[in-house]
Amino acid sequence: MLYLLLKYYAISVVILTLVNLILLMICKFFNEKKFIEICNRYKNEVGPLPAFTVALMNASWLAQPVMNLAKKDFILKPLYRHKISKWSNNERDIEFVEKLPATLVKSFFFERTLTRSLGIMLLFCSSIIFLDKLC
Repeated sequence: MLYLLLKYYAISVVILTLVNLILLMICKFFNEKKFIEICNRYKNEVGPLPAFTVALMNASWLAQPVMNLAKKDFILKPLYRHKISKWSNNERDIEFVEKLPATLVKSFFFERTLTRSLGIMLLFCSSIIFLDKLC
């Protein structure tokens, strides 16, 4: 009985993980387009983009996720923590991000939530595998 319960639990967690992964990929695809639009607004309103962002502009979220996160840090750190990014020396980053319309910014919060929930689900999957080995 416990084995059957564990099996159905494992199947449901794997399905939820796959759905979460698909939603995350879709969200990242749209956020990449929004990032380019935010960069264009930044160039027009604040000035040149941070050097690190310019150097990593072609970093893909699928092939180079750490570099992709680093290139977006000048937007994400003021957005999430209201602090200036370590890659940008511009004091106006926080006020620029605060003035962005919600249509450009909300999906970044959604992406962050999906990423964290995916990590938790993968932790559940690994614990199920561990429990399966014990039974």
